[in-house]
Amino acid sequence: MSIELKTVMGQMNIVRGRWASKAPSILAVREPTSRLRGMGSRGDLFITLEIRGDFDESERDNLSQSLAETIRNTYYQSSGSITAGLRRAVLAANEQLLVEYVRSPDDEYDEEFSHRSAGSGLLAGVSAVAVRGEDVFIASVGPAITYAVTRGVVTQFPEASPWLDMADPQATGAPALGRRMGLDVQLFHAWVEPGDILVLGDSRFAMQTEPEQVEKAIAYQGVEGALVNLGKLTGGRDCTALVVEIQAKSKGPLRDEQKLSVPVQPTRGRDTVSAEAAPLPDTVSQAAEARRRTRVGVGRAAFQDVGRFRVQLPVGRWLGAIGKGLLALLMVIWTGLRTIITRVLPGQGRQPSARRLVATGQARSARTSLSPKGILRALAFVIPIVVLAAVGLTYWQRGLARENEYTALMDQAQNAYQQAQALGGDDLAARNLLDQAETALVQANAVKPGDTAISELRASVAERQDQINRVERLYWVGKLRSYDGSASQMRRVVVSGLYVYVLDVGADQVYHHRLDEANDALEPDEGDPVLVRRGQQVGEAVAGEMIDLVWMPAGGNRQTSDLLILESGGLLEYNPSWGLTSVPIANKDAWALPVAVGSYFGNFYVLDPQAGQILRYVPSTEDYNIPAEYYFSDQSVVDLSGAVDMAIDGSIYVLYADGTIRKFEAGLPVEFQVTELDKSLSRPTAIYAAPDDVAQYIYVADAGNLRVVQLNKDGRFVRQFKPQDEEEVNFKTLRSIFVDELTGKLYLLNDQALYIANITPLQ
Repeated sequence: MSIELKTVMGQMNIVRGRWASKAPSILAVREPTSRLRGMGSRGDLFITLEIRGDFDESERDNLSQSLAETIRNTYYQSSGSITAGLRRAVLAANEQLLVEYVRSPDDEYDEEFSHRSAGSGLLAGVSAVAVRGEDVFIASVGPAITYAVTRGVVTQFPEASPWLDMADPQATGAPALGRRMGLDVQLFHAWVEPGDILVLGDSRFAMQTEPEQVEKAIAYQGVEGALVNLGKLTGGRDCTALVVEIQAKSKGPLRDEQKLSVPVQPTRGRDTVSAEAAPLPDTVSQAAEARRRTRVGVGRAAFQDVGRFRVQLPVGRWLGAIGKGLLALLMVIWTGLRTIITRVLPGQGRQPSARRLVATGQARSARTSLSPKGILRALAFVIPIVVLAAVGLTYWQRGLARENEYTALMDQAQNAYQQAQALGGDDLAARNLLDQAETALVQANAVKPGDTAISELRASVAERQDQINRVERLYWVGKLRSYDGSASQMRRVVVSGLYVYVLDVGADQVYHHRLDEANDALEPDEGDPVLVRRGQQVGEAVAGEMIDLVWMPAGGNRQTSDLLILESGGLLEYNPSWGLTSVPIANKDAWALPVAVGSYFGNFYVLDPQAGQILRYVPSTEDYNIPAEYYFSDQSVVDLSGAVDMAIDGSIYVLYADGTIRKFEAGLPVEFQVTELDKSLSRPTAIYAAPDDVAQYIYVADAGNLRVVQLNKDGRFVRQFKPQDEEEVNFKTLRSIFVDELTGKLYLLNDQALYIANITPLQ
């Protein structure tokens, strides 16, 4: 039979080194009787607030009281679970602070909004604790802390917080009331019994204490002794704390709502107020001794994290419950067997006493022996029941083992995630912790597929990973065109103004499309969208196998800007004004196996890894009939084996299949190292660069890691683009990219389709 519990509280509010009787930032409330009559119990509520900002003392006190009342009213008026009610109450206080103090009611919400409060220093922290019977539910945001000393062992909620670090966290963007509408409320759960103590404190209290010190100061001390010891522990320095003791409750009628905010001060009258107005024991030592006697044989607590909720699991209570359950199961089985045997076997029912049988002369006739047929009949009933019981016990044991495994994995994931959250600038350590959390969540999902706690924590882990790894999600990716021919093998996309050109080396053809005026869709085809295909007559030449294409802007000896298409038989040129022509190109016999082409200031470049060279063609007035120059001199031996693409902005960047990028200037290698990436490039397929007046950055299609990587031109990592929904856009088969930094457009070509996405320009 469980013991009914009640709460007794006292407060410590030290202002300018003196104990103050009034603490507006503390509110303790007995659950209203009106609510108990109409709805399920929500327990007693305890709130501590810490307000930071440019306020005088009176304004701060009024704001504290107003926010505490908002939390109280919202919590007791809400329905659903306790944790949902606490979260709803904290979010209501956050919205109130934002609306009343950060912006005017007429302001529209925008991204600037979330920075105004941080810039002004206005924010708040809160601990809201609901105690309902043996259950304690804790909601925490910002500069606030809660200690629970249960069975003499202290636990800190939250375990780690940037607000409790020595460094000033004002500029870190850590969650707090008054910073932004979207707020991550930390929720925890614990079990308590008579003699346990809760302490809710502000960040000043947290900075002056350690969990072990708090444990020694308040374990088995009751409210009065705990406050005296906490006052000594903080050395009389300014801080605020609320102490709540759990006591056994004498039966009696419930009373209406009453605030439990009368302070206990070690230097004056030591009064406490509880929901039942229960008196304290005569002395602290007597109370402590009574509590110690009630705790003999109680096991220490084991703590597990489940999803985002801290759960305290008393081992003693669990073992006791399991033992009682097994005993009850055995009693049910025994009772059933006894009943069956009694009803099935002859002579096993209730018989008259021997004395009565003798008196009536029926003793002989009443004696009945057990026949083999009766025994078999009984066994036919008994054996299936025993088998079912054994099977049920086996499944129960397996289920318990799986539940323990699931809980351990969630504990591991939650701990790793919280540690990663607490790390400041150590991105490498945070990445490792988040990877550990993700691995544990994958294993937990194998044990309990589809559990909501897993999906919620996984979303939090992914969000933190994106922050650390500088991931920009492409929330809108529009499909411009599908290419579903059986022979299709897409290779390159090039954009010039409203014109889009796509090379399909599988079908050996080039498509040409036109963007609409909004630049987010293609206009309907007017006739055949194929510009040229293999075997097509172009002037006096016949188009051969398609290799690559590039847009050649005017420059040098070139007077026009045109599309150049390299095919196995030569070079084709397309101008939207006068169409497709064949262009003479010199020393084609020097080609071995070209894989990519490039352009710069009228010069035409051919990357030929098998020949170990990049050929540079300088234009004459109308063609490239002047023999090509070798970009690398005979004295400069460059290994191009494994090269898959190149890009030119004055320097030449060569991309290799193993993820290496090499940079060359005037035919010589220069220092270039990709740095700060969370993962090395894996199976990259394309690289994009352009002169500085067109593009300030380098972009790499990294198909192996399902992303597009943006780099500075010295190799330093800037950010990476990933799809919001990886099932809608397949980055595994990325083949080519084109970036228009001026309009903020990213063009993506994979095996099946051409896409367009918006990217945020960097300042």
